[in-house]
Amino acid sequence: MKEQRLKNDGTDSKKNDGLSKEVNATDRNCFMQIVNNSGHTITNVSLTHSSGDNNDVITMPTMNNGDKSYQKEISFETGWWADFDYWNISFNIGSTVYDTPYNDRCNISYEDAGKVINCNITADGSNYNLETEMPKSSSCNFVIKEN
Repeated sequence: MKEQRLKNDGTDSKKNDGLSKEVNATDRNCFMQIVNNSGHTITNVSLTHSSGDNNDVITMPTMNNGDKSYQKEISFETGWWADFDYWNISFNIGSTVYDTPYNDRCNISYEDAGKVINCNITADGSNYNLETEMPKSSSCNFVIKEN
């Protein structure tokens, strides 16, 4: 489904080049799920994908090592002036809280539409990472820190 969008409201000087700002941005959907490969049971798990005004969240009370969450349908944009895709996760191991300390960006490609993105929680020694494993486009790794 294509929507014609006016991406310049006059507030962004970088977009003010005198040309028409009516550009095609395509709204697309895919799915995300959490995969716990941390080697631990984790609790209070919350994964957020944000794109534009959309915030898609998966919450799980408890995930054992090797567990997968349910699949959540998410929306994203592709094309000129499309919004970025941001990823954040938080969880507990025992009483210690871990999260991604930054609003990490990793864009979803049009080739991923309709497919499942595995959001893997992995461990490297005592360090944890979130890997957004894209089916077609490039995957990304984010550091998860003790809070």
